[in-house]
Amino acid sequence: MFFLLVSAVLWAIIRLSTEYEETLAIPLSFQTAVGDYSLVYYSDTVIYAKAKLKGTQLASWQFRNNVNPFLLKFNNLRLKPNRQGYAELFIPTTQLSAELTTWLHSTSSVVVIRPDTLYFGFERTYQKRVPVKPCLKYTLSPQYLLVDSVRVSPDSVLIQGPMRMIDTISFVNTHWMDAGEISSDKTFTVKIQNPYSHLGIKISDEKVNLKLKVERSTEATVELPIRLPDSASCSLKLFPDKVSLRLLVPFGVYKNLNTNDFLVSVACPDSSDFKRKMLTVKVDRLPAGSKLVEIEPNEVEFLIFN
Repeated sequence: MFFLLVSAVLWAIIRLSTEYEETLAIPLSFQTAVGDYSLVYYSDTVIYAKAKLKGTQLASWQFRNNVNPFLLKFNNLRLKPNRQGYAELFIPTTQLSAELTTWLHSTSSVVVIRPDTLYFGFERTYQKRVPVKPCLKYTLSPQYLLVDSVRVSPDSVLIQGPMRMIDTISFVNTHWMDAGEISSDKTFTVKIQNPYSHLGIKISDEKVNLKLKVERSTEATVELPIRLPDSASCSLKLFPDKVSLRLLVPFGVYKNLNTNDFLVSVACPDSSDFKRKMLTVKVDRLPAGSKLVEIEPNEVEFLIFN
């Protein structure tokens, strides 16, 4: 058993110290921006090359291959854009031989088999500001209300990249978050999603704060006049001309409740309204954080004056 173990160790040492010539599939990663230009196209993500490696180096490469791709940098290259702001770049893969030899620790020069040329396309970089939309799920504890909408800070970010992509983006989302049940003011820090990073899109901020302000609520009842349509061709008389709203309001809002914080209205009647002789009352405005429970009546009769 001892001699078998010694033989296995010696065999492993010989294998690891032996030099092998292998064809390697080398994954590539790219610098996505060069000066004022963003990468929008590339022809290949893998190159195939012959290299001489010792057993230890080959084992190291097989591990590193899954973790660390070969990074192509364009810092020292000058782009020559056309009139449309598009620039093409061609790199013969023979130019990568010395860099790959060093990167792989090969005992002889690495020879790239294919492709013979790498192609890249760049467009001038643009930027614009877009809003951040929170992806937040929460429930409020019984008798609690959200005083205001979910506040996002910062509420907008700068996105930067090629115009063809920038023009298609009107907002960015945060990562999804479930905040559970809430009964007090909360602030959460959430990362911003960037599903466009592989297309060269950069976002100025990585995170935003989401602020929720909640208060215990109480019930209130308010009687309000119904606003008539602001049109000379639609002169109405309503029966009744007032409605009663029953709602839940935060304590802080209840103390300063004012009829000017509300607005209810009806629209000019159409053909279906004439048949029914009734108009639906719309609630156009409520105090911040309030929740409508009931409107009575929710429909009113009408007469038209010529």
